[in-house]
Amino acid sequence: MTETIVKDIWIQGMHCDACEKTITKALGRIGVEVEDIRYTSERVELRYDPAIVPFSKVREAIANVGYSASETSVQDRDSGESLSERVRRVKQSFFKDPAAYTFEKNVIKSTLGTLVVVAALAYFTYFVFFWNVESFWGNYGQYIGYLIIAVVATGGAIRHLRAFRGAVSCMTGMMIGMTIGMISGLLLGIVIGTTNGMFVGSVFGMIIGMGVGGWVGACCGIMGIMEGMMAGLMGGTMGAMTAVMMFSDRLTIFLPIFFVATLMILAGMSYLVYKEHKHGRQEVRPYGFWPYTLLNFAVVLAGILLMVWGPRSVFLQ
Repeated sequence: MTETIVKDIWIQGMHCDACEKTITKALGRIGVEVEDIRYTSERVELRYDPAIVPFSKVREAIANVGYSASETSVQDRDSGESLSERVRRVKQSFFKDPAAYTFEKNVIKSTLGTLVVVAALAYFTYFVFFWNVESFWGNYGQYIGYLIIAVVATGGAIRHLRAFRGAVSCMTGMMIGMTIGMISGLLLGIVIGTTNGMFVGSVFGMIIGMGVGGWVGACCGIMGIMEGMMAGLMGGTMGAMTAVMMFSDRLTIFLPIFFVATLMILAGMSYLVYKEHKHGRQEVRPYGFWPYTLLNFAVVLAGILLMVWGPRSVFLQ
């Protein structure tokens, strides 16, 4: 004989009354009654029969509508742990525990593999398209390197996110759309802006930034799409503007500093995605290696063609 129980759980990602209604409906479909739900505290009080509906099914139903459920509160999970202690714990588990961060480790390996393949394909394009371009490597070599890093790093972050098929909270989805849109626009805008000037750099950075920002932000609807596209719009123009403004002021020294800073932000975003799912991870479905790698190469090839044969600002000619 079984009986119902009343249980408190905590759901990450709620930020409005609509979130509460979405979760209540999702749980009602599996026979779980919501006694009390408050997005301000993330606490939800449930009444259900665990013999009929195990907690794993409750967590799955919540994950399917884009939220993350846990049997402990955020305060309980992270209480008493300073930032330095948390960083040390993450480092130790990442490098010493083979079972920890398994999916994230695979994403890093696959991203490094994509970097090698894209770099090799970019090198071989020289013999197809650019063998007769005078001083090709001297004029464009280092910027092609920056372009490859920008595309592959952004692509790796997107691959990590998209493996969850948009199963993140609405607030996190908007933050991710903004971050990806801004960073991709900035990186590609500044690289193409360095070789071709502000107009071409802005347009290329905007196209890529708005495209990927809207794509990844779509996990939380039209609001996420708009946030991602606006971030890409600003990132593309700001990246190209930065390149033009720094032509005569140590631009070659600034570029590696800029890239390190933006890659740190991408790493932080990937950690945000991990943290959103670590207490209630559903099965992830990563995209294949070759589709993402070839898509990365297509963007790199478009950038190289633009660098060499695209319009160039008059003061760069």
